[in-house]
Amino acid sequence: MQINANRQENGFSSRAQLIDDKDSGSFSNRPPLSAEAKNNVPSLVHCHTDRNLITYFVTSDIELVGIPEIESAFETDQFTLVSWLAERAKEGRFRLIVRLHPNMEKNPSHELRKYYSLSHSSHLVEVVMPSDKIDSYKLARSSDHVVTFGSTIGLEAAFMGISCIVCGVSHYSAFRVGTNVSNLKDLNAILSQRVKIDTDKSSLQSRCLDMIVALRTL
Repeated sequence: MQINANRQENGFSSRAQLIDDKDSGSFSNRPPLSAEAKNNVPSLVHCHTDRNLITYFVTSDIELVGIPEIESAFETDQFTLVSWLAERAKEGRFRLIVRLHPNMEKNPSHELRKYYSLSHSSHLVEVVMPSDKIDSYKLARSSDHVVTFGSTIGLEAAFMGISCIVCGVSHYSAFRVGTNVSNLKDLNAILSQRVKIDTDKSSLQSRCLDMIVALRTL
């Protein structure tokens, strides 16, 4: 098991690197980061730094299908949640970057436009489209909080020691990775804090590795 754990730890690290190995990613797929995207972050990362930076990683339909309980796990649908975050950012409470999953590139155009329109609501909101060359891992590391709707980026953010908030449920909920919330009130309470959630990185990393090893042995 220790050998597997060491392998998985290397996998997490290599997932954000440019390694052309079929088994270099943490989930036995190619690293999702292209050379053109390496170290690229949205402009809002460097602006208005007096406010916390919240990054919401939109969960793709493919990931949502794999979480059958998700419909009743949070009080709103995903777009309503993102819109609510955009309104809070518009009030000046924090900066918000919305990163659409690269797998959403072929989603209906009206759906993508709906998300993109949020970037016009405030100078404190920026939407990253699926085809934009952005380094999601560097973006996560630049954030005060990473928020997801069950996406595996939450697991990876937690592994890197970043405050992760999961709205609803996820494949890794049972491993106590990140902070789970089921409603906007609880989410608002966390995001209103001026400091990051205090985390024990080594403990989080162990639980992340346990989760991946558990998936590999199913």
